[in-house]
Amino acid sequence: LLPERLRSRWADVRRHVLALDFVPEFIAQAQREAQRRGALHVDFRVGRMEDFAEAGPFDLAILASVTQYLSDADLAALLGALRARMAPGGKVYVRASTHFTGYANTAGAYQAIYRPPRAYERHFRQAGFRVLATRLSPEYTYDDLIADYLGAIDRVTLGLLRRSALLARAIFAVAVALRPLVLDLPIGVLNLLRAPSPKLRSHHFVLEAPR
Repeated sequence: LLPERLRSRWADVRRHVLALDFVPEFIAQAQREAQRRGALHVDFRVGRMEDFAEAGPFDLAILASVTQYLSDADLAALLGALRARMAPGGKVYVRASTHFTGYANTAGAYQAIYRPPRAYERHFRQAGFRVLATRLSPEYTYDDLIADYLGAIDRVTLGLLRRSALLARAIFAVAVALRPLVLDLPIGVLNLLRAPSPKLRSHHFVLEAPR
């Protein structure tokens, strides 16, 4: 719902921006980029929304690739804190990795909860938001799947794709041309079987705080 070229300009058109992240390294990187752009009105903080009682009220909030890393309890806490800090009629844009039936990756270093879109909508409404729109992002889904395919081929061939950019581009072109077979058919089968596949989806949600 917010293309990259528009997201990158939000800091330039708002009077004040509060940017939060759990990871100090990410905040440091964002601060360097803001300084390069001259965006001196952006206030960078390390922590959670719940930690900043004085923040707000906000006209706009963006949650980008955050919610899938939160438990249901932590998600409810975040949404409740955000709802309390939104101006009447304020908008919230959420991008989340999702799964058709719900799937939790709890093993290994990378852990995430891929909720169904309807589960997110339920969380949003319970927090007091009105859900204005829910949209699937097929571009992210397909790029992500092709990247997984290429990575698997590269591992099986002991790094062949990293040594041959031409071959990698050729495989990518074939995958794009055969999209119905590469993407649509496997996802359809997995959804029909209600199988715990990888996330395979990305959804955008638009929320509104009560007026």
